[in-house]
Amino acid sequence: MTPKPDGNGNQDGVRGSTLERVKEFARSESDGDDASSAFLEEGASVDKAEVAARDQSLAKRETKAISYLRLLVFFTIAAVATTVCVIMYQFASDSEEDRFESAFADHSTKVVDSFKTNAARRVKAIDTLSQAYTSHAISTGAEWPLVTLPDYERRASRIMDLAEVVAIFMFPIITNQTRGAWEEYALENQGWLEAGLLIRQEEILERIDDGAGALQEEEADLAFLGSYLSDSSAGDTGNSSGPSIPAEIYQPLGAEVGPEDGPGPYFPVWQWAPALPLWDLVNFNAIKGPSHTNELIAIMDTKSVVTSRAFDFSDESDPDVFGRKPLLQLILNRWKGGGNDYEDGPVSDLYYPIYSSFDASERELVAVFDTLVYWQVYFVNVLPPNADGVIVVLENTCNQSYSYQIDGPEATYLGPGDLHDPKFTEYEVSTGFGAFLGTKHANLLADSHHCTYNVKVYPSQHMKDQYTTNTPVVFVIILVCVFAFTSFVFVVYDRVVERRQHVVLETAVKSTEVVDQLFPAEVREGLYNQAKADHAPKERRPGDISKMFEMVDTDGVMEEDDDTVPNAHHYNETTVFFADIAGFTKWSSGKSAAEVFKLLEMLYGSFDRIAARRGIFKVETIGDCYMAVAGVPKPQADHAVRVAKFANECQLKMSQMRARLVARLGPDTGDLSIRIGIHSGSLTGGVLRGAKARFQLFGDTVNHASRMESTGKPWKIQASEETAELLRLAGKDDWVRPREELVEAKGKGTLMTYWVEIRGEGTILTTRTTSTSHTDTGVEPLPSIVDV
Repeated sequence: MTPKPDGNGNQDGVRGSTLERVKEFARSESDGDDASSAFLEEGASVDKAEVAARDQSLAKRETKAISYLRLLVFFTIAAVATTVCVIMYQFASDSEEDRFESAFADHSTKVVDSFKTNAARRVKAIDTLSQAYTSHAISTGAEWPLVTLPDYERRASRIMDLAEVVAIFMFPIITNQTRGAWEEYALENQGWLEAGLLIRQEEILERIDDGAGALQEEEADLAFLGSYLSDSSAGDTGNSSGPSIPAEIYQPLGAEVGPEDGPGPYFPVWQWAPALPLWDLVNFNAIKGPSHTNELIAIMDTKSVVTSRAFDFSDESDPDVFGRKPLLQLILNRWKGGGNDYEDGPVSDLYYPIYSSFDASERELVAVFDTLVYWQVYFVNVLPPNADGVIVVLENTCNQSYSYQIDGPEATYLGPGDLHDPKFTEYEVSTGFGAFLGTKHANLLADSHHCTYNVKVYPSQHMKDQYTTNTPVVFVIILVCVFAFTSFVFVVYDRVVERRQHVVLETAVKSTEVVDQLFPAEVREGLYNQAKADHAPKERRPGDISKMFEMVDTDGVMEEDDDTVPNAHHYNETTVFFADIAGFTKWSSGKSAAEVFKLLEMLYGSFDRIAARRGIFKVETIGDCYMAVAGVPKPQADHAVRVAKFANECQLKMSQMRARLVARLGPDTGDLSIRIGIHSGSLTGGVLRGAKARFQLFGDTVNHASRMESTGKPWKIQASEETAELLRLAGKDDWVRPREELVEAKGKGTLMTYWVEIRGEGTILTTRTTSTSHTDTGVEPLPSIVDV
């Protein structure tokens, strides 16, 4: 309602005179108590509606303050509970992690130390057997290679236990000159094999006498040995009626064997342990075995320890290990009391030299030990029971790697390759290359046929799961329950207090109503003023009340003297977009409000989605005009290109939607078209505060873009010279085409403008189809769409 002027031509007193009196009081407030009383008396005439509104506003503020306080208390409790939960969970989890890491450190140290500590022992043990050969030859005056070490089975068995190898073969080095003497010598001295078998028979019988049962393979050995040994005399050197070794050094010839006819040197198999009843293995030229050739050549060149690459004897397709699996199975069945089986896993050959003399300056390489290293045995009986899930990766410098899992005293072969869980890589502990033989021996040879080995140890998820419990979760659940209970108590207490306050408020309201009924207005005002004076502070600060009233506009829209800084900015690089639906006014005059809004919602809704996808900021819609901008509120270097693409896609989208619009809103909808104008420049934008505040743009750039739209043509994108220049600078020369005629724009004069035609994404052509007739639905044919 518009206020009426009073007799003096001013607006009515509640809005005018009352505020003037309030301000007058504020100016004279410091004059003393008399002025204060005068103000209170004047304030008594303020309209009750204003007082009620003010009280209501105060009540809302107090209610809001209480609500905020409740939220603050609740979130404080929640924050404290969350923090404690996180700390306790982290503490419990860290404790479990520490126990896991400590256990792994202990297990990995045992694995690594076992591998490292035994390195020197392995080499020393094999070297002891090598020196035994040298010593025996010197003490007996035997000439190499005609040397046989007596009691080989017992000596070699002890060495195998110390070196942790499963077999030791001895290959004397034979030349063409010594071949004849060797073959005669081998036939006469083959009794070592029978002697070894007798020792094995004695060991089996001793174990049976001690109460231990014989294994299946041992029973087979006993049966064979009993049958053979009964037909031959003990200590026979080859003249018994039993089996005999081949008379010549032989080599494999395909599936057959035949005499060795090469130039030498030869490496015939001679003594071995454990004892096996394999006479045919003697005199096999080992250098002709695919898995020995390169390594034996290497040891001839270096006269030092050589370790071969690893072989998986279970791989029948590997020609290097063909036929060796049955031999390894026989060996394992007799290794360390028997009962061991080979299923799969890597096996390597360790070649160790045997010299003719102890004097390094005059000694010669006269024979070679081939010791079989079954790697899995190095990880057995290393860890205590319940130390499960330790992953060991064996790798060598020959680009091979194999993985094992150690579970207490047991070790399981997992397969070739590094199979540890990558998430535990940071825990890696390794022995370093050379640990198997010791660094001294590993550094003696740098050859492609010599492989040094490294062991890497990792934990597994299985191991970690043993140290991961639900204790952290239990702690969190307990704390959550405490928090929930505390929150419940807080809510109950708050409700009780709120109910009490509500009762007090109702009592106060009823008391006020009673007072209103009992006392006249003048008395009520007097009581109110008196009560206010009694509770007023002793000292006042001048200006507080005046500022409060000066900052409040009585219509509640905006404060008059608000000195806060508006939220506004200047944008230098922008491109403004205006689009107008040509023919909309005529079309909308014959449509219902629902149909008009349906058209705008469908069309501008699709524009909104395009704008969101292309990073265009929609400013507003004014009637059927759609306004958008690029470069606001966030700077965009390609603002002109973005708006050009946006405009082109909006044209295309409206063209595509016309058939749907016609079907829904009538055939005359097909007569609608779109006209677009764009212009680039600087502008000002910000939030204009007050009723219905919103983000708005101001400046000549906005007006210029509007002129580009209003002077354009249907199904055309008209751009200003500034925008066209930006498109050219962006390499889009083929997008802009000068308009044939100059444009007369209101407030701008005569302008040179350009048509924007993008041929790459789908373009609207302004030419219509040659037919001027309508379709069956009465819709004018759609513009052509070119998709490139």
